[in-house]
Amino acid sequence: MMKSLSRLFLTALLSVLLMLTACTPAATETPTETPLPPPTETPVPPTETPTATPTETPTPTETPTETPTATNTPTETPDLAATAAFESTQAAEEAIAIVAEQLEKVNLTTDNGALAWVEAGPITINLRGPGGSYEPIDDGIVYSTYVLHSNVTWESTSGFSGCGVIFHSEDNLSEGQQYQFFTIRLSGLPAWDVELWRYGRWQSTTTGEVKVNSAINQENGAVNEYLLVVQDGIMAIYVNGTRLSNVIISTRNEGRIAFYGSQDSGDTSCVFEDNWIWTLGE
Repeated sequence: MMKSLSRLFLTALLSVLLMLTACTPAATETPTETPLPPPTETPVPPTETPTATPTETPTPTETPTETPTATNTPTETPDLAATAAFESTQAAEEAIAIVAEQLEKVNLTTDNGALAWVEAGPITINLRGPGGSYEPIDDGIVYSTYVLHSNVTWESTSGFSGCGVIFHSEDNLSEGQQYQFFTIRLSGLPAWDVELWRYGRWQSTTTGEVKVNSAINQENGAVNEYLLVVQDGIMAIYVNGTRLSNVIISTRNEGRIAFYGSQDSGDTSCVFEDNWIWTLGE
């Protein structure tokens, strides 16, 4: 019996030992590092030390500076109306100074009247063959008392030709009643007259006859200065500073004015320059 108990005890002890053995984890083997082989140096073949090549130091260049673009300084917009008025006033003052000098020659002044018309010219009338032609002063003024000035150059191949002024004309300068003052190259004579015309035809010679005066330069291409003073029914006629006559003009006391040229044949030109009219007070 004791043997049986001893066997049972041994058997039980073995079972416990087996169970303990089964429950205890197996010991793990600690890994060991595999040592790396020592690095081997790759032999580098010796290289020659490069010799430094000298390089030229670059010459410094001037950095171009940008030239500033010129800008126009804005100017004020001119007052065109004011400028025109100034120029007109200045021209009028110069013209009046010239007029004053001429009026003084005939005992008149610019204190009486006004500058009604001025045209430096030239106003040219060219004629070919027999006949006449005129250039009106189209300023819309009917003149009665005034002073008219013009420097007249005439050239002609004709034996009878002339240049002059139509004055106190009706509105129709071709057919209307009018006076004509005329300087004439008549066979080389320095002639002049005043005539009354109507319907394009001569009516009468206001001066009574054609007159001759050496003050008129009748040479071809010559210049004659006209100064006609019309007031109180009389026209005082001056040519080249000489008074030719006082002519009574009673049929008409006012009207239009035009420059005029006439001939009987050939070619004639009348050129009117430095033209002006000064109206006189009544």
